[in-house]
Amino acid sequence: CFCIFFFFKQKTAYEMLRSLVGSEMCIRDRSTQSTWGSPNIFSGHTGPVTDIKFSPQGSVLVSTSLDETVKIWQNQVKSKPLTLKAHSAPVRSVNFSKSGQSFVTSSDDKTLKVWSMTDKKFQFSLIGHTNWVHTAEFSNDDNFIASGGDDKAVKLWDVTKKKEIQSFVDHRGSILKVRFHPDTSCIASCSSDKKIKLWDIRSNRLIQHYDAHADTAVSYTHL
Repeated sequence: CFCIFFFFKQKTAYEMLRSLVGSEMCIRDRSTQSTWGSPNIFSGHTGPVTDIKFSPQGSVLVSTSLDETVKIWQNQVKSKPLTLKAHSAPVRSVNFSKSGQSFVTSSDDKTLKVWSMTDKKFQFSLIGHTNWVHTAEFSNDDNFIASGGDDKAVKLWDVTKKKEIQSFVDHRGSILKVRFHPDTSCIASCSSDKKIKLWDIRSNRLIQHYDAHADTAVSYTHL
């Protein structure tokens, strides 16, 4: 069963927990006695922060920015971040592999880049998109990456072979988010065309679509 929740442009309480304001990040601890806890302010980017993710273990944060860099931060430790540079344009998103050993970033330079958390270094690029890439995510088994962007294509990549293995084209607007089903059998995508689409990666076909919103669908998740 694929249950999808849709989020609009207004922020939810959880999103406020990791609000991205300008070039700083504000992380609040909800486990403290106060309503939100005392914020930890992370400063270091020279441009607006576009995305931030905790590692699966929760020990580090990775952020992306319009300043074209990726930064790795120690959670709740006031120390300078490690700055990584491989993209040649603003970086739009970051997502960890489920094992936490790697993470993937997407960028306006039309590429995805995979990074190692073991040595904190760039590993390889995935090249195939023809316009800005907004989103990328690992499958639960870490064998695949799905991505989408302004070229209106949802792409499937083999991590081991480091190459594109399928491209799904049916949206009429930019792809804003992609998500794998927990068993990696299909990919869900949402777009500025106000539609949600489900793609079966075993048969390489569109299996469902939803006329979801009167405005752009910007994110979703499944249970």
